Amino acid sequence: MKNIIYKNSERAVYIFMKLSIGLAYFSISILTIFSFLIPKKKKYDLIIFPYAQKGSNGYTVRISCYFEYLEKDNIKYYVCDIFSESYILKELSKNKSSHYFLYQQIIWKRICQILKAKNYKSAFVQRGLFPYYPDYKNASLEKLLRRLNSNITIDFWDSVWCHSNSKLLKITTENCDKISVVNNYIKEYFDKFSTKKIIFPIGIDFSKYKVKSSYSTKGKITLFYTGLPGNVEHFLNVMKNILKRLNDFINFKLIIVSRARYLIHGIDIEYHDFDESTFFEIMANSDIGIYAVEDNDEMRGKMAMKVLDYMSSGLPCIATPIGITPYAVNMENIYFATSEQEWIDLLILLSENEKLRKNIGINGRNTVEKNHSIRNSYILFKKIINEPS
Repeated sequence: MKNIIYKNSERAVYIFMKLSIGLAYFSISILTIFSFLIPKKKKYDLIIFPYAQKGSNGYTVRISCYFEYLEKDNIKYYVCDIFSESYILKELSKNKSSHYFLYQQIIWKRICQILKAKNYKSAFVQRGLFPYYPDYKNASLEKLLRRLNSNITIDFWDSVWCHSNSKLLKITTENCDKISVVNNYIKEYFDKFSTKKIIFPIGIDFSKYKVKSSYSTKGKITLFYTGLPGNVEHFLNVMKNILKRLNDFINFKLIIVSRARYLIHGIDIEYHDFDESTFFEIMANSDIGIYAVEDNDEMRGKMAMKVLDYMSSGLPCIATPIGITPYAVNMENIYFATSEQEWIDLLILLSENEKLRKNIGINGRNTVEKNHSIRNSYILFKKIINEPS
């Protein structure tokens, strides 16, 4: 009986949500049709619409890292935050009714925020304007924004087409002036659309990294990896046979910073929970950073932050050549491995050659300093938002 009451209550909330969102879409349509009646006064410089919210990595490395520079340059900006990442994740971890209430709050808040865009010279949008709503199939919000702002950039920092339909992406690109992306693979996907594409690398805050000072080993060679539990599981699935075979050639330990605790029989794995006060020390004291993923669209469209972490600390890295910074050059500032045998050969090579580890590590650090500093990334960000449509 309780289950029936609960299901009926959930269904009622769902119906109310659909009616509320339907009313929101109707309101958007009316506002779009009569947008020419809305006074447009471009008094301010930049309005930002985050997809990732406060507290998330995407918010920090793609948006908030530029706030102090915008303020120093006296650029008047406004950030259209919705809720904190922690609040959204908490609501999405609850029952369906909580989801439905959240989606309603998001769309009505977004409508109010979009109306502010009429007062700004340019708009910067992360991915799309209705975040977290799984049934978002049209670009009504983007069309309204298009009517109110004549200089719109939409930013993609992963392979969003794996989670959105192609029709939605096409309509979205038709309602912006520029598309910024983090790597060549994403750019190639969007090349089929006529909108201008710009490679916009992720900015790195180097102040928090400890730079590796010694490349000599201390007994066992230490391999380093970090990631969320699901990523650790996938990583170990890819690396399992490689690590087992590697045991026959070198004495090594795999250090993983994560909440995960997956084990492989016969492999020495040492786990540490993530703690910013110790993370950078553990990484810099390791010998080789490794990044291994399966080859698919989703992974190719990622920006491998782990690899940027490794390079920023001067840690020599071996990686699957997928989703890597466009400035990574094989055998110059990184090593790419595409088969089990290549992984084994390269791990043996680097473990036995201190000079090579040092050269790759230092070159990697120099590469990210040149191409991924927040300051240099901000210069490009400012150029993107100021560039005429």
